[in-house]
Parts: sequence; C-alpha cells; structure tokens
Amino acid sequence: MANGLVATIFAVLGVFSHSLFVIVGMLAALSAASADTTATEIGLLSNSKPRLITDWSEVAAGTSGGVTPLGFFGAFLGAAIMALTSVILVFFIWPRLPNALFSFDPVKGSVTKPWSYAFSVLIGGFCGSIFDSVLGATVQAKYKCVSCSALTEKRKVHCNKPVRFYSGVRWIDNDFVNLISCFAGSAVGLLSFLLLR
Repeated sequence: MANGLVATIFAVLGVFSHSLFVIVGMLAALSAASADTTATEIGLLSNSKPRLITDWSEVAAGTSGGVTPLGFFGAFLGAAIMALTSVILVFFIWPRLPNALFSFDPVKGSVTKPWSYAFSVLIGGFCGSIFDSVLGATVQAKYKCVSCSALTEKRKVHCNKPVRFYSGVRWIDNDFVNLISCFAGSAVGLLSFLLLR
C-alpha cells in the first residue's frame, strides 16, 4: 500500500482535475516505486560489496541504505522503463482510444513535448529511489539479532531469537520510507516538469 498511496491520491485528483500535472505526479510516484524495486532486485546480483549511501562504509547485502553501482543502474532502468511506458500511453495510445472511454485528452492543446514529460517521470523516479536509500540509511529503524548480530528490519524475531533496537527512529519502518520516497519522487518529477515546460 505504501508504494501505491501517493499515486492513488493523484489518480483521485485526476477525476476532478484533468491536468497533465496530475498525471506526471502520479507516474513519477509510480516511477519512484519501480526504481526502488529494480534497484533492490538488480543490486542484489552485484559482485561488489554494498556501501552505505551516507558515509560509503561497507555493509552487508540487503542492508537498508546500502547501494552498489549495479543497484544505481537498476534504479535508472526501473525509472526509465516507467518513463518510456508512460510516454507511449499518454502521447500515443491515449489519443487513439475512443472518446467514449475518456472524456478528456490531457495532451490536447498542451505545448508539452514528450521528452520533457519522460524526463520528469525518469528523474522523479530515480531521485525517489536515491531518497529511499538515504532514509533507509539514516532514519529507518534497524534491529540487531542477538544470535547472529545481523542488522535487520524485523522488529521482533530473527534467527528464532528476539532482536534489539539498534538505530534509526522506532516508528519509521520500510513502508513509511517507501511512502515518503514516492512522495519525494512525485515532487521532484513535478518540479522538473514545471521547469521544462
């Protein structure tokens, strides 16, 4: 739910405001979620040791805030796929749909170029993913396993043993970080869209 809440809010706003800004806000939020997911999944395949995004110290794979060059590529790829898909949908498929399906055309009468729209969704997604890593490294709650000493996001049990609070803010979990990162990605996407129009 955390990954989709910001986009859902923009989708609801789209019912009342047929603005391309609402669409950019929604898709930049989805792009941030996509970039974060692909960064994590592709980054786990990296042969290089992850480093904490804040002080560049080596951390174990899967640590919140840990990044790799391959993970950065994954974030860019996830955001780029979302940007390309959204441009195809909004600029090429949407105008060809029967008018009965949609009562408005967000692009009609607009001076917006597809490249500025795509860049806004791309940069919003990529920045949202970076922001996710920064929050994960700084404020997200981390717990230490009393059995294996590994850091984990799990609040109660790891290795069938209780965990101890280690760092971060206790009430900030991964879902909250995802929510704020999607909001940040949306804000960056909208700001870049305003600057590029």
